[in-house]
Amino acid sequence: MQCNLTQKEVAELSGVGLTTIHKFENGTARNLSLSTFILLLKVVGQVNALDDLLPELPESPYLMRREDKKAQRIRHAKK
Repeated sequence: MQCNLTQKEVAELSGVGLTTIHKFENGTARNLSLSTFILLLKVVGQVNALDDLLPELPESPYLMRREDKKAQRIRHAKK
């Protein structure tokens, strides 16, 4: 509604079925794929809103360096 698009227009622009869009708006869509969700966000101009939904991830401890040394894999001794 905020984008002044009908469900039919969203369906045509995204390539997603009208039934899926109707169910998504009503909260009854099951197993909606991430790619479909992103397509819908693009059509309504809200794809950048994903940044607000996802938390900041900490840096991976595997990428951290100690004393300017590259991180190395830990190898366990064979039994």
